[in-house]
Amino acid sequence: MKTMVYVFGCGRFFENKQADILAKYDIGAILDNNKKGKIQLLNGKSVPVLKPAEAVEVGDVPIIIMVYDFYSVWRELQGLSIDPSRIIFPNIFLPFTDEEQMISIDGGEFRIVEDDIYYVNEHKRYIIDSTDAIHILSMRLEKEHVDASFITDLAPTEPLNRKFGLSRGTPIDRYYIEAWLEKNKELIRGDVLEIAEDTYTKRFGGSDVIPHILHVSLEQEGIIKGDFETGEGITEDSMDCIILTQTLPFIYGCDKVIANIYKMLRKGGTALITAGGISQISRYDMDRWGHFWSFTTASLKRLIEESAFGENYEITVYGNVKVACALLYGMAAEELKTEELEYADEDYPVSICVIVTK
Repeated sequence: MKTMVYVFGCGRFFENKQADILAKYDIGAILDNNKKGKIQLLNGKSVPVLKPAEAVEVGDVPIIIMVYDFYSVWRELQGLSIDPSRIIFPNIFLPFTDEEQMISIDGGEFRIVEDDIYYVNEHKRYIIDSTDAIHILSMRLEKEHVDASFITDLAPTEPLNRKFGLSRGTPIDRYYIEAWLEKNKELIRGDVLEIAEDTYTKRFGGSDVIPHILHVSLEQEGIIKGDFETGEGITEDSMDCIILTQTLPFIYGCDKVIANIYKMLRKGGTALITAGGISQISRYDMDRWGHFWSFTTASLKRLIEESAFGENYEITVYGNVKVACALLYGMAAEELKTEELEYADEDYPVSICVIVTK
């Protein structure tokens, strides 16, 4: 049989943790200063809402403080002469907040000692004497748990290279782009359009591809003078594949580009599009026509879904925090280990690659 408890607080904090509380305890009532009546729990049980003072009348029912600011709640309960042994703090219930996650890793616990709250771990104890002290504790524990001196002491304020590591080896974003194109080379078929040059068309396309180049200013044999933003030179249903690598960041009207890609593709055709996420500014492009955008998966998805392509796309994200730092410093791919490059963390996107199909 589960132990019956009271829960102090029934807001969002409680809603997030309620399932875990119910897995461990039987909730008999909710304590709240403002609400009245009853509350229905996730398990279908309806429980009364009591004023905190009413908890004094029941001398042994544990009270789970279910608000983030448990210090002020404890002071209120202390003022009602609630026995400290009845108090259960919220940080033992899932899901953890970011600060609770740090506290759980540290392995300590909150204890009430002589009417004060302390956080106690293997080495130290910290008094929690204010609401801010909970937040300060988390920051202190994280700094103690993860030493950042390897960055503060060693990392320079200037990059190693301002041209994406090109003079040091293969730019990291190009490492990802070329691996992705190799993986999807079967899509590079028929009439294939590339911007400014046909390097990737010839490198990854089969022997039967027909290369085409789109250039904003040149007009000569084998080159289409055109502009994906304005629509100049864009002929309808003329291409089986379009390769558009690292171009969107340098065009302000990206929605127009996607619309014209759709226009130019034949039915069943695909476009292989890449865009930078975390990145240096490309000074060369910035000084000539502009470096306007860095992308996230959300921005690229919305850009495509609001176009005629709708949901006919497949998105892949490359990068992690170490790779992102290396790219910002201008390191080359060869200076990182393969396992470092291939570890993907979507919170640190370096290259975002999208296949769209008409």
